[in-house]
Amino acid sequence: MYYVYELIDPRNNKVFYVGKGKYKRMYYHYNIVNNNKNLINKHLENKLKQLINENLKPKYKKIFESENEQECFKKEIKKIKEIGKENLCNLTNGGESNGGFIFSEKTKLLKSKQTSGSGNPMYGKKHNPETIEKIRNKMLEKNSHKEYRDMISNKTKKAMTEEVKLKCSTGMKGKKQSKEAKEKISNGNKGKKRTEEAKRKYSENMKKRWKDPTERKELIWKRNHRRIK
Repeated sequence: MYYVYELIDPRNNKVFYVGKGKYKRMYYHYNIVNNNKNLINKHLENKLKQLINENLKPKYKKIFESENEQECFKKEIKKIKEIGKENLCNLTNGGESNGGFIFSEKTKLLKSKQTSGSGNPMYGKKHNPETIEKIRNKMLEKNSHKEYRDMISNKTKKAMTEEVKLKCSTGMKGKKQSKEAKEKISNGNKGKKRTEEAKRKYSENMKKRWKDPTERKELIWKRNHRRIK
């Protein structure tokens, strides 16, 4: 279930942030700042630091819930417009786009440092088996929900523009997988059977690719290459 939420200043009961999320998303911002970590949104980070310095927490309020993510995006945009972005800590107008907001090079660099090298909390560390099992079970639980799978699928489709697909294709050309990698893929697929839905999608995709002259040449080349081997 997706939802739209408000963060409210307990000192004056005014809304200072409107967001959209699911699960425990609305608590994310406060928890990050309270753990001495940085947010990309400095305006929101400074607001939360003010509350923390006064031993206060924001009030949390869900104002809309729906299984339809797009409906939540619309509600978020409407609420931000209603309150006025100038009265909020939001950087954008809401919705799945960035509302025309462009991150500065300094912000991009900060974001990169937070998630790579020594800036990553897990840098040089390894999860113990117990933690790995907990993560695995959590992901299995998430993937059991159709709305979560649909969300990931939609995000992937949006991210995979024709330009990105071309880069991926170009980057893999001429590269060969190691024998070890091939064995891992083979062993991982042993005993697995495609569902009727998966078979149908695969068939439709192959028919679509076959109609494209360029794709057809590539498919023929791959087929002949396997025969030669």
